[in-house]
This record gives sequence, C-alpha cells and structure tokens, in this order.
Amino acid sequence: MKGISHCFLLLVISVGYIYSFDVSNREFYGILEGYYSGKIEELSKRNDEDAYIYRFNKLKETLGEMSPGVRLYFINLIDYQIARLLQNKEGRKNSSKSYSVLKSTQKSLLELIASIDFKGLGKSIQSDIYRVLGDVNLMLLRYSGGAALSKLANETRKYFEKSLKINGKNSFANTSIASWYLYAPRIAGGDPNKTLSFAQLGFKHGQTNVEKYFANIWISQAYFLLKNEKESLKYILRAGEIFPNGAFHKMVLEQNKGGNLFMDFPIKN
Repeated sequence: MKGISHCFLLLVISVGYIYSFDVSNREFYGILEGYYSGKIEELSKRNDEDAYIYRFNKLKETLGEMSPGVRLYFINLIDYQIARLLQNKEGRKNSSKSYSVLKSTQKSLLELIASIDFKGLGKSIQSDIYRVLGDVNLMLLRYSGGAALSKLANETRKYFEKSLKINGKNSFANTSIASWYLYAPRIAGGDPNKTLSFAQLGFKHGQTNVEKYFANIWISQAYFLLKNEKESLKYILRAGEIFPNGAFHKMVLEQNKGGNLFMDFPIKN
C-alpha cells in the first residue's frame, strides 16, 4: 500500500512539473511575441523595453513548481532576454547593465551544465541550454576584441553545434548558428550559404511566430550577402507578414535599402 501511495505521489509531482513547465513556457513566449510584434504595453511611465523587462522579472518571481534544473533553465533564459532588452535601450552603444547580466548568465549556465541537475533534464531543454549559452556569448562578442574575440567566437559556434547535436530540430539554435556564419569573417569560417541552410532549418522547425519571424530575417540576410536582392526582400516581407507592427524587420529593411547588411553583432566580414 505504501508503494502504491509513493508511486501516486511521484506521478502527481511529475504531472505538476509538466504543467508548470508548459504554463511558464507559454508565458515566456507570450511576452517575447508581444515585444517583437510591436504590441503596446499599458504600463504607465515605462518605455517598451522597461515594460517587458518588468514582465520578464515578474515571470521569474512567479515560476511554478518545477525541478531545480528546469527552474534554472527558465531563469537563465529570461535573464538572457532581459540582457537583450537592456542592450536595445542603448542602441549602438554598449550597455554596462546588459554586460553585467550576460556575464552572470554565462556563469550560471556553465555551472548548470556541469551540475547533476543537467543530466536529469530532457534532451530539448539540454539542447536549449547550450543554445542560450551560445546566444549569450554571441552578445558578449560586441564587448570583445583581438584574440579574446576570436576565442569567444569559436566557443560560441561550438555551443550551437552541441545544441544541435542534442536536438537538431531546435529552431533558435539553427537560426543562431545561421547568424554566426553570417557575421563571422570568411577566414574564420563565415559562409552565407551555411547561413541560408541553417536559417531554412530554423524556419522548418519553428513552432512559434517568433521562431519563424527570426528565421525569415536571417534567410533574407543570407540572400543579401549572396547578392540576391529579390529573394532577400521577399523574406523580409514574409517576416513583416508575421509581425506587421514589429520594429526589427523594419530596421533590417532600412539598412538593406542603404546597401548594408543588417549588423546585429560586430563581427565584420
């Protein structure tokens, strides 16, 4: 009887963890989609970035019951997005606040990967932890130079490759490594054809509007480097069909109209 009760308790806990994960995941992507779709937030005395930083921080505070490893995954996933929003507030100027969050998140992710908790996580979460670590490093590249930049860039690509080795259908991992190949110097392995291939996989495996939005943008930039202006414009417009009021694809289009590749990260060809 005790054995049955124990099994029932474990089942209840497991179901509760799954429910909490699904709720938190939907809330996270809801916030992300709201930001990139250009949705106006009714939070007084806050600009767009501050409003969404506020919502992300509230999500961290209200995460439901889940295993320690999954909780850390969500916290780091959210902190990475907060760092992006902090950087967006500064525009082309580097943000010291964003840098601080990025370094803290990088350290936390490396500790999570080395922990026992990591081994008990599902493959999709393990894959995304490496993807987020790669994205954190990708942002940190703008603060680096010389040999340090080269070392960090190589580590970044390896994290994306590790993510895709675990789960080749990780949409963001595909689009992130696509952006790496887009901006990396040719001598260091940069290749717009690989950008195109990975970005197309990112779109193929995209399950959310945000994933498909970014996949279309990186497909467009691959075509831009390949001197195919017609295809480049087509995919920017497809991104615009997903989020008509979104600002990101409009910035990309504006730079392309001036004859320039959209520069999200300062790794120049």
